[in-house]
Amino acid sequence: MASPPPVPAQRPSGGPLAAPVIGWLFRAWSATWRVHRHGWEPVAAALEQGPCVLAFWHGEQVAIIGTHRRVPIAGMASLSPDGELLARVIAHLGYQVVRGSTSRGGKDAFEASRAAMDLGLTPALAVDGPRGPRHRPHVGAVALSASAQRPVFWCVTRAWPVLRLRSWDRFEVPLPFARVELHYGLLDPAPDPADRAAVEARRVALGDRMRRRWAEVRGQPPAPLPAPREGDGPG
Repeated sequence: MASPPPVPAQRPSGGPLAAPVIGWLFRAWSATWRVHRHGWEPVAAALEQGPCVLAFWHGEQVAIIGTHRRVPIAGMASLSPDGELLARVIAHLGYQVVRGSTSRGGKDAFEASRAAMDLGLTPALAVDGPRGPRHRPHVGAVALSASAQRPVFWCVTRAWPVLRLRSWDRFEVPLPFARVELHYGLLDPAPDPADRAAVEARRVALGDRMRRRWAEVRGQPPAPLPAPREGDGPG
């Protein structure tokens, strides 16, 4: 299978040896997890028909990356030196890579993600990144879904024991031998990608479903919907 179009490589954070070392350690680390999937069967059936769009919350990347290596996924990495390191790490783990973000190269990232779908790859997007608001999806995932007329499959996670950072996204790292639960759902594409109201309705539905399931999984009341920010765009 062909790869998405490459972008000029930068010097990665940590130097040229960091990515293979991190990749090897991560493989060994994630191999100890006890993984439980809920609602995977309909997603697997959809993937048999062609690529979808994977949507997840920012901060849950580690669990997602460690548990989907058998799915033909194109992961997203920013154009920064840290993004270059991430791109090399996930490539070492067997994923394809799409480069870009909402803050830099958003249009190029969308087009590269769409091209990846034409090659049979499922783009994976942290839909509330890279700067939040937390748990408020941007429109990119549902716009891709409408453009390709393929569903979004979303995933929310819970892991314990877990290391949780004090970052805006409460970034989580499942510890060795953690129990990792993955909860899935499907969202059909908007029928017309040019119908902005229909695409926006899908974005709202995606956020509602993911927040509701996340709250159920975490045993917390659903968080109030964050106010929209000026300039919210594809994520």
